[in-house]
Amino acid sequence: MEKEKRYLKTLEKIMKKIDKEYLTEAGRALFLEKCAFCHGKDGKGRDGFAANLTRRISKKSAKYTIQNGGHNFKKSFPGSMPPMVPDPVLADVIADYVAQGFPPVHPGKKIFVKAQCARCHGTEGVGIRFRAPNIRYFDLSTIAAILRNGKKGIIGRMPAYAHFSNSQITSLAYFIISLSTSGKRAYIRNNLRQ
Repeated sequence: MEKEKRYLKTLEKIMKKIDKEYLTEAGRALFLEKCAFCHGKDGKGRDGFAANLTRRISKKSAKYTIQNGGHNFKKSFPGSMPPMVPDPVLADVIADYVAQGFPPVHPGKKIFVKAQCARCHGTEGVGIRFRAPNIRYFDLSTIAAILRNGKKGIIGRMPAYAHFSNSQITSLAYFIISLSTSGKRAYIRNNLRQ
């Protein structure tokens, strides 16, 4: 019992240090794994089977139901919901995601993943030492020009993504710019510890 308490305290400390964007992404991943089968990927539920979670719901209520199950709406959902995630930290992450109202994924993020930008620039765009630079502070026109034409740099060559449409390039560029708001922690984590 004491070992579990220490484990939970350590997890809570870690969770407090993680930035909000990461927590949202973790909540989304956990929701898709644990909850989407019944409630759908968008949280809108399935008539007669699972409740619509996109309506306002408090984090406390969501967490309680995730940990203990839900037996409140027996007429609408006679099967009830079993307890899904007993771990309080994981339940907290999912509850936070649900209570935020299912924050949408930036359309440029899908392109960022598809183009495999993270392989060289890291998942947060801060660059990877001796591989590629920090791109978070580039302006829109610079990012668009590099995506269309490629770029020869000191470390190597950035390929052109001329096959992307203008709207894809614009979405990707806006997503890269949005990364600059997530702080300097990722830069320190990826570059200074090596």
